[in-house]
Amino acid sequence: MKKIVKYSILGIIICLFMVGVGVQTNLINKGPFSNDYANEASLSQDSLVAITTDTGTILDDSTSENTGENTSENTEDFTNAETVTEVAGSNEDIIEDGTTDTSDNAETSGITITPENQDIDSPDETMATDSNSDTLLDTDDESTSGNETTVTNIENTQDNSDSIQSSSDNTQDNSDSTQSSSDNTLQSDTEDIPLDEYPLIGITLGSIDAKRIVLTPGENPAYSIGITFNLAMPSDDVTVLVVDSMKKLVGMYNTVESTIQVMVGDTYEPLYVYKTVMEDLSPNKQYYYTLKADNNYSELYKFRTLNVGSVTTLAFFGDPQGYKQSQYDNLAYSYSQAKAIASATGTAIDISYIAGDIVDSGNSAQSWSEWRYFSTAMTQYTSESIFVTAVGNHDLYSDEGVYVNTFNYPENGVPGLSEMNFYYDLPYARVAVWDTEASSTFSDQEAWLDRIMSETDKPFKIVLMHRSVYPMAYNEGYIRNLAEVFEGAGIDLVLNGHDHIYSRTTMYQGEMLPVSVDGIINSDGVTYITGGSSSGSKFYDADEDTDRYWKDFVYDTDHPVFTIIRIGKDDIMIDAYTVINGVAETIDSVRLP
Repeated sequence: MKKIVKYSILGIIICLFMVGVGVQTNLINKGPFSNDYANEASLSQDSLVAITTDTGTILDDSTSENTGENTSENTEDFTNAETVTEVAGSNEDIIEDGTTDTSDNAETSGITITPENQDIDSPDETMATDSNSDTLLDTDDESTSGNETTVTNIENTQDNSDSIQSSSDNTQDNSDSTQSSSDNTLQSDTEDIPLDEYPLIGITLGSIDAKRIVLTPGENPAYSIGITFNLAMPSDDVTVLVVDSMKKLVGMYNTVESTIQVMVGDTYEPLYVYKTVMEDLSPNKQYYYTLKADNNYSELYKFRTLNVGSVTTLAFFGDPQGYKQSQYDNLAYSYSQAKAIASATGTAIDISYIAGDIVDSGNSAQSWSEWRYFSTAMTQYTSESIFVTAVGNHDLYSDEGVYVNTFNYPENGVPGLSEMNFYYDLPYARVAVWDTEASSTFSDQEAWLDRIMSETDKPFKIVLMHRSVYPMAYNEGYIRNLAEVFEGAGIDLVLNGHDHIYSRTTMYQGEMLPVSVDGIINSDGVTYITGGSSSGSKFYDADEDTDRYWKDFVYDTDHPVFTIIRIGKDDIMIDAYTVINGVAETIDSVRLP
């Protein structure tokens, strides 16, 4: 009997021990290092990460485009930093022959420049929230399944017990709001949401692939933005849907279709072009848009309208005039450098100028290849930032068709010069684009310029055009005669290209007005800046034999150049940079009061 009791007690002890082991094992399997938790915590870089803040839930997409640029939002709050002195990142050098190599970080004026694959957005775009809403939809580069995009609607939830920490972004992931790779539609947590106000809910994005998307200014780009794009097939129902950060509909804009013929090889093929103007927008606000053809939609893009009453930062580029892809890649690289320099100083590039000769060969088969090279390199920027161009002589070889069907500018210029002569307003400047390739209309353009400049009370008046009034290689008297026109209209600054040499001079009544020792321009004259080569495709040598009485600052070295111009209420700051072995270096810095 004692033995029976003894073995019974022993059996009970063994059973209790086994139960304990099972419980412990179960706890381990459900602990923080179990497969279930590990799978949940290992967020792929294609996931949308939800960040819960005091103002609501923000989406941060950490994916990169196949262009190699990292366009995810930088979540560092620059406003809390005392000084921004460095932008970290490795640098891929782009040199003039189009090859690439790796070197140290690019530095200029003590600032490390971040290449395009480590792009840093402006502080106002970082963690930006709409003043009328609590949620920012950040779809800088949406995750894709094939060519289609999934974006999940995020409700204004402050707390979610399922949220976990992401080691890659140091942000919280809302498991109810994470992008799903299997469900390629916009979802809503609210069943009763009105689809007329939120038309993208339940819609598959990315089923059409739009090409050559270019944003351009309306007459006031704080309130209106033009857009041009191409589709592979024609459609009678093509619209642009613009939504705010809450995905609420801002506007549906009908497009105007044009069909032109472009030469591909030995044959002509149709190019289906669509244009519209996105109107009734609000200043300094980030919007999102998709291109709709019948019942198909493109991916979701974003843009920001210009602010009012603040400094405008613009990037200015001379002629790209490329004939191979690597040269347009150089242009894109220079643009990424301009963005990084602006970001390092706490600003962003609001608008960009190109002074013509975007291509080299006009409208031949080679020309269409060059336009596609431009699009391949620059659509990542032109689809989300405002660009302005002046038409160049090379853009019009044989036919103007491709040029005028690439951009959508205000129809407020001289009749017959659509897309080539127009004006628009910045907060502190009126900008007129002069068509130097239509010399027979110069008298009409002069009367137009006098009128529009007399009607504005903006503190600065600017002209963008292709050919140079005071060049260092060319010497065209009929263009130099425009100096009197510009002085009569009260123009402060003329930006031009054509001469592939960076130069700057200030002139008044045929006399050069020197810049002071501390870099202050004499505001009695008109300042002329020739942008040089922006792609490194072709360089000129300055003419030292002819008397160039206007010669002041000249950078006659065979490297690409870009200029950052900041237009404020009281002055214009001008800083020019060259790119040598991938490093941006300051070559000119002046102030126009």
